[in-house]
Amino acid sequence: PTFVNDQFDVTWSGQDNSGGSGIAYYDVQYLIPGDDWQDWLMHVTATSGTFYGAQNGVTYQFRVRAVDNAGNVQSFGGAQAQTIVDAVAPTASVNALPTYTFSSAFVVSWGGTDNGGSGIAYYDVQYRTNDGTWQNWQVQTTATSAQFTGGHDGVTYRFRARGVDQVGNVQPLGVHQAETTIELNGPSSRIFPFANDLIHSDTFTVSWLGQAEPGKRVLYYDIYYRFDNGSWQLWLAQTPNTSAPFTAQQGDGVYQFEVQAVDNEGATEPLTGQPEATVVVDAVAPFIVPVAWLPMIAQ
Repeated sequence: PTFVNDQFDVTWSGQDNSGGSGIAYYDVQYLIPGDDWQDWLMHVTATSGTFYGAQNGVTYQFRVRAVDNAGNVQSFGGAQAQTIVDAVAPTASVNALPTYTFSSAFVVSWGGTDNGGSGIAYYDVQYRTNDGTWQNWQVQTTATSAQFTGGHDGVTYRFRARGVDQVGNVQPLGVHQAETTIELNGPSSRIFPFANDLIHSDTFTVSWLGQAEPGKRVLYYDIYYRFDNGSWQLWLAQTPNTSAPFTAQQGDGVYQFEVQAVDNEGATEPLTGQPEATVVVDAVAPFIVPVAWLPMIAQ
C-alpha cells in the first residue's frame, strides 16, 4: 500500500527455472532515502515478514533475491516495492460552540488533520451532560458536522472528537473540546397599550417593559414599528430605556409596535411579527377645497 504504520507486513515470491533445483532461500533488503541498502531478512525460506520500528514520514523500498538449491544466486536489482510510513495519529477537535444556545437543537462541527500523510479515515465524536459519563454520538463518521437534538434547558453539553487515519493510527480521547449551555427560557417583554386608540399629534410616547429569568437581567431592548400594515422597521436598537418619544414621520395612519428583549447572557426573545400595541395618528386638520364660487344675491 502507499501508506503503512510503523509496523507492516512485506511479502515476496519467486520461482526457479523449469526442471531446476528449486529455491533454497531468499535474501531481503530495504533502503531509506540517503542511505545504502540494508540487509533485513537473510537466508529465509519464508515468503513474508513483519517490519518493525519504521520512522514516520520515511519512504521504505524493498528488494529480494533468490538462491536455489544448486547455489545459483540471483543478482539484486532495483527497488521492487515501496511504501511510506505514517506512524502518527491524526489530530481532530470539535469547533468552538457559543457559551449559550437558545434552542434544544443545534449544529456541532469538527475537523482534523493527519500529519502522517495517509489522511483521516473517520471520526468518533462523544458528548456528555455537565460532568457526566461520556456517550458515543457520531461513530466512525466521515462527516464533519451534525445536528444535536434533544437538549434540555439549563444543561451544559460538552463534546470531544478523535480521528483515525487510513492506516489505523488512533488519536487518544482527551478532555472536552467544546461546550454550550442550553437556555430555552429567555427574557420576555411587551409594549404597553396606548391610553387612547386615536391620537391627534404626530409625536407621542411609547412605553414597554421586560423581565428575565431569576438571576439574570434584561440588558437592552430592540423596538420595531410598522405603518399601515407595511413591513416592520427597527426604530430603537439596543436601548436600555423603557420609554421614548416617537415621531410619526410617515404622517397620519396606523402605527403598530413590537419589542424584543435581550438578557445579559445573550438570550434573545423571538420576534412574533404581531403588533403588541396599536395607535391611529390623525394629526393633520381637514381642509375643504371649494369647487365653485356662487354669487351672493342680497334681497
